[in-house]
Amino acid sequence: MGKLPVNNSKSFLPVVRVPALVRKKLVKTLPKMQEAATPAELKEAFGNRLTQTQNHVSRLIQSRVCTKR
Repeated sequence: MGKLPVNNSKSFLPVVRVPALVRKKLVKTLPKMQEAATPAELKEAFGNRLTQTQNHVSRLIQSRVCTKR
């Protein structure tokens, strides 16, 4: 059997950074989607997703994964 890769912080960060950057983009895009949404339920859903995504980004920034860009 081959050796498993060592999970160190250098190999882990690129895997986490990409979703972090996507979340930062979502924080910019979701308000526009919420504004354009017609049904009230959809507006509310976009608002809820925005709040969740902002919390995720805050946590990633605190862990210093999402600081570049």
